[in-house]
Amino acid sequence: MNITNSTLPVHPEMAIYPTFSRELWYWLARGIIAIITIFGNGLVIYLISSRVVLREQPSPNWFVLSMAVADFCVGFINFPLNIYFAFTLLPSVKDPGEQWAVLSLVQNVSFNASVTNLVLLTLDRYLAVVHPFTYESFMTAKRVLWLIILAWGVATLMEIPYLVLDLQGRAGTDPNDYLVMLVIYSVVLVFLPSFFMIYAYGRIICVARRHKQKIKEHEKQLASNSSIRRGKMAHSGNKNGAMVTVGTLVLIFVLSNLVTEYRCLCYLIPSCFESIQAAYVFLFLRNLNSAPNFIVYAFMKQDFRRELRKTIRRTFR
Repeated sequence: MNITNSTLPVHPEMAIYPTFSRELWYWLARGIIAIITIFGNGLVIYLISSRVVLREQPSPNWFVLSMAVADFCVGFINFPLNIYFAFTLLPSVKDPGEQWAVLSLVQNVSFNASVTNLVLLTLDRYLAVVHPFTYESFMTAKRVLWLIILAWGVATLMEIPYLVLDLQGRAGTDPNDYLVMLVIYSVVLVFLPSFFMIYAYGRIICVARRHKQKIKEHEKQLASNSSIRRGKMAHSGNKNGAMVTVGTLVLIFVLSNLVTEYRCLCYLIPSCFESIQAAYVFLFLRNLNSAPNFIVYAFMKQDFRRELRKTIRRTFR
């Protein structure tokens, strides 16, 4: 489970060769992605933290805030740590295996938290659309807070076994221990999130279609009242636009996650070899997936757009 002569432990969620690369184009591209990620998610954090009208809506705004924090860390923490390791630590330390193990934990917690918080936000939208009556009683402020703590707890706990194995790996850890942990990690943070999101938004689309059909039937009954009909149609259009936007993000996540799924399966198949090119694609998609979330999950909401416009007007007044 180690690479070359550096005895650096291979973590299934890190693109090993690109992380150690000194190619200028690679770090410039990573830097651009990090800037977009920091700016976008930082703006979401600022808006929710500074606007009472947004903070007083635990669901879904607290979930959006938690996910924005995770994605912000992907850009603000992970990129500088990678720079530090590739250009400072790796050239100066003969065997930086222990340092790499600790840095891997810090980096991957934010990646994991982005996934677990995205699952929470998906669950929130699923309950709101498919089980609206359960949603009202279930998503209390206290329960939302505990769910967020759970999401970050799972994201952290899933990395601790890897830290222990990586630190012990220098003394000859059984490779089967890595294999068992990889299977658990892949199921909990790679495959299950994709399956759940596909199922959840499949149900959301079905329910939305049924609602749309009922609205059309109701509009026909109210055809004599043109103003009511136009209002209904506009409301339906807004809902459809939000559904398409959320569906687009789910599609982006599922497609980018296919690379992660392939990578995990490749570790489980002895005959599979991951090329450097595949590692580059994995790491770019892994980081890029945190960049657009603030657009499709936050700014599609009317209250966010309203507060953003207020902020822009105050800034340039």
